[in-house]
Amino acid sequence: MSSNPIFAFEGIRTATLTASHGSEAGYPTTNLQDDRYYTQWMSASDAINQLLTIDFGSGITRAMDYVLIANHNFASLGLRYLTFSVKAYLGSWEDQVVLDPGLITDPLLVSFPASIARRYLGIYFDKEGGSELNEAPELGMVLTGTKATMSLYSNNPERGLQSDAVVSESMSKLRYSSSMGADREAWKLDFSKLTTTQLYHFMRLIRAVNGMQYPFWFCDMDGNWHFVRFKKDYLPLIGKGNVAFQAKGIEFDEERVGIAMNLPGGNTVPAAE
Repeated sequence: MSSNPIFAFEGIRTATLTASHGSEAGYPTTNLQDDRYYTQWMSASDAINQLLTIDFGSGITRAMDYVLIANHNFASLGLRYLTFSVKAYLGSWEDQVVLDPGLITDPLLVSFPASIARRYLGIYFDKEGGSELNEAPELGMVLTGTKATMSLYSNNPERGLQSDAVVSESMSKLRYSSSMGADREAWKLDFSKLTTTQLYHFMRLIRAVNGMQYPFWFCDMDGNWHFVRFKKDYLPLIGKGNVAFQAKGIEFDEERVGIAMNLPGGNTVPAAE
């Protein structure tokens, strides 16, 4: 399934999180704020009508057009529906997005109709009949804000495998090959074809992660999501040539992700090994 390339990068590091049914020992809500994929929050209960509230603070609003949830067990909860809501003030929730349990994936991207500035984000769990969920809800990452979405074809994407394999021939004419890494599929972003809005949101991504070692999620043209974390202070040369995100041996583990951003002139920014 083809997809527009998408970057999701705004975390909830400074927010206040409240779980209506508490947290299991060793799985606090602060695990959702440490930028790590594998640490999780777990509810202390499997009761229905649970609500996880994210509060960005008094006088603070965040423009939100999406929520991305990763490393979760939502598909096994037996949900009637999964509701994502936002609100500006204490009181009734608004701008609700109700998700059919059959559409739950991991990671899960939920889009709001438009970018809306709100103080609160809520995730509500409910089940059809009965008094409890199949198990206690748990999740590892929450990103929300305004995503950077690129055009699928107007950005001159280049598809195909790039390999670092080396073929050698022995004195007996026996040929063999070796490779330091797996084949890679490249996607290149041509800045000359970006709209003003696309360039603005991509620059927001660069400013958000540059020098901070903050992670982001990247959805490629096949609809596959990749978890990315750069380990060096780096600012791309915006407007000069192309920026390529190349994925190899992707695993949802921040310590082993293999994505690099390649720039003109042979400069490469390595991801965490």
